[in-house]
Amino acid sequence: MEPVKPSRLSRKKGIALWVLFHAVVLALGLCAAPWTVDSNLYSVLPASDNLKDVGEAEALLSGRTMNHLTLLFGHSDFAVAKGAADEFHAALQGHPQLSKVDYGVSEKSMDQARAFAHQYRYTLQNEKFVEKVREGGGAFLKQNALEKVYGGFSMACLDRIDEDPFLLSGQVFEDMMKDLSFMSRNVAVEDGQLVVRDSSKVYVMWSADLVGGSISDGSASALYAIHEKIDALKKADPGLVVVTSGVPFHSYESASKAKAEVAIISGISIALVVLLILAVYRSPAPLLLTLFSISMAVVTALSVTWTLFGSIHVFTFVFGTSVIGVSIDYAIHFFTSWKLARAGQGHDGFQVRSLILKGLLLGFMTTELSYLALTFAPFPLLRQMAVFSAAGLLSSVLTITLLFAALPKTSKPALAQVPLKVVDLLLGSCRKAFGVSGAKKWVILTIALLVMAVGISQVQWGTDLRSLYSMSPALLESEKRAMELLDFGSTGSYFIVKGNSAEEVLQNEETFCKKMQQAESEGVVGNYLALSRYIPSREVQEKRFAEISAALDSTTVAEMLQSLGMTSDSAFRASLAEQPKFITPEGELPESLGKLLNSLWIGKVGDRYYSAVLPLHVPDASRLQELAKGLDAVTYVNKVGQINDSLTRLSWIAVVLVAVAYALVFIVLLVVYGPLGAFTVMRIPVASCLAMVAVLGYLGIPFNFFATVGLVLTLGIGIDYSLFFKERGVQSGTALAISLSAATTILSFGSLAFSGFVPVSTFGLAVFLGILCNFLLSFSIIVPKNKEIL
Repeated sequence: MEPVKPSRLSRKKGIALWVLFHAVVLALGLCAAPWTVDSNLYSVLPASDNLKDVGEAEALLSGRTMNHLTLLFGHSDFAVAKGAADEFHAALQGHPQLSKVDYGVSEKSMDQARAFAHQYRYTLQNEKFVEKVREGGGAFLKQNALEKVYGGFSMACLDRIDEDPFLLSGQVFEDMMKDLSFMSRNVAVEDGQLVVRDSSKVYVMWSADLVGGSISDGSASALYAIHEKIDALKKADPGLVVVTSGVPFHSYESASKAKAEVAIISGISIALVVLLILAVYRSPAPLLLTLFSISMAVVTALSVTWTLFGSIHVFTFVFGTSVIGVSIDYAIHFFTSWKLARAGQGHDGFQVRSLILKGLLLGFMTTELSYLALTFAPFPLLRQMAVFSAAGLLSSVLTITLLFAALPKTSKPALAQVPLKVVDLLLGSCRKAFGVSGAKKWVILTIALLVMAVGISQVQWGTDLRSLYSMSPALLESEKRAMELLDFGSTGSYFIVKGNSAEEVLQNEETFCKKMQQAESEGVVGNYLALSRYIPSREVQEKRFAEISAALDSTTVAEMLQSLGMTSDSAFRASLAEQPKFITPEGELPESLGKLLNSLWIGKVGDRYYSAVLPLHVPDASRLQELAKGLDAVTYVNKVGQINDSLTRLSWIAVVLVAVAYALVFIVLLVVYGPLGAFTVMRIPVASCLAMVAVLGYLGIPFNFFATVGLVLTLGIGIDYSLFFKERGVQSGTALAISLSAATTILSFGSLAFSGFVPVSTFGLAVFLGILCNFLLSFSIIVPKNKEIL
């Protein structure tokens, strides 16, 4: 039956609606400016449900470490290493994307630390020192001070000895200096620099924070400047070794690689699509219009994503290359029917649309349902990817149904004959392959099921965070070297302590530290860092002041002054008579101590206060979680393990979403085709998913969260082939359009499998396998009615 010819007004309305939709979307995108691109490596990871109670505090603490950079300039000659570090510091100093630059130990910072130690000399003594005061009283204080005055090496300052004859401020200062060097046992202060020595070289340390904590265009310039200066220094002196460490270096490398991948993957996909379209249609018009459709789809996807999310992640671009393959499917069906229709009956674009509209809308609906399922995953990056793809696909469908429908008849030649002949051969082969019956059919089915069952039984279920990112050999070697030199002893696990006030946090931490001290004595931890070891609670500070001042009886003071050759105790008595000074974590701290405590004191988040306790040099991290048991104010944080658990949980959520998506699609097909027709179409994507899982099992690739997501798109995209065969029947043109659609989609997702970012490559491979199986199995629908369907 001839399609009903529309009025000119209908065409005008369609074009007007298309223009209106895209104008609104583009306007929203312009209003969302500035358009930011997020390259933070950790943005692709979900939050852990185990940390809900302290999630914001943990995120704040992680943010401080994720933007930190450390560089070590090494040489056999200390002067050369220091000269290179000096030159580097001069070149990078003042860069707008770098903050908290730390290079060298200035005399000013040392003076600040000494003044601070003097001010709080009675209240900030450590517990071990106070314990000795309890045991030895004034005699211990006297002996300890004399050893500092007359000892061979001492950090004690004698400038204010009249106020502090027992050198209590020197004791506090020494404790501070022990941990000044970033908690490392290997770092020392030499010639005003933080240095690390090994058997052959001396390394000078330089560190800073990257502004913003992620690789934006501005912060990327800082990393580029750092690498450029390092290369120049190494070129000037080949004996110089520069060790780099920090998350920004990984994010920079990943972002650079991702941008290159976007260009390569998109370029290859588009080039192959161009060649295919030119070879089949033998005319530039379908090619140019298809590229226009793709361009509008990408622009729409970007505008919608920026409007809803405020920024777009660089890996969404990598994932978004799939929009090329998905959105082109409908253009191919349109132009294939347009060419064939024109060759036979001379239909225009509007009439061609009426021929493919039902299959196109059914395919669009099932694909959008698949993307919609992804938006319910509790994973922001995945939702962003789904929205990007869904918006792009909607634009593509509107372009075809509203804009391309206005295409007139043309006098260009019909489709190339070679592709049609190839498709005819494919159709014939599929009829033979799927048209088996009787016992042979059941043998083939049994073998296929056994092969899939064996593959599925070999699948490694679950997600391991460590397998999702592989750094370059050079970066891996640099991180390993930094770990050896600095010997922080950190396991990546820590404890977060909470309280309703800063004082309550300190008290809770002091209670917890008793368990940590026990763990240290038992060898569970080699050492640990806690805020309360440097700034005790007000209660403890008052107690320590009372104990130390009580030990300073008149006899002890007189003997000490006599030993020092002092005749007057007026200055000391006056200072002791002053009101004791107490410090809080939010008080004014010297620069050196502030840097150390920045990694321990989180501060106020919401209505509560938080701090962190860091276990160091832990032989068996699995025993750490036991330390927090029974303490409601303490939460154990193991980011890698807890994120692995979250990703595994998300995998099961994704499986449920797959089931929901498949159920919704089956209901739609049930209404349209009835029970038998719905089953005939649905069995193909279901079998394709099982086959995809089996192949991953044989390849030894873990079936993680990102592979699970591939199940959704295996349905949403692959079902289109079965739907068009169901709608259009056994036609060379339909088979050609489906083959071209599958080829472009397979190219797009298959190219993602070559990504260096493991989540993207796993996702791309999973979808590639699923789509390929869908395409091959969809030909079973075209078996003649007198043959049984395999």
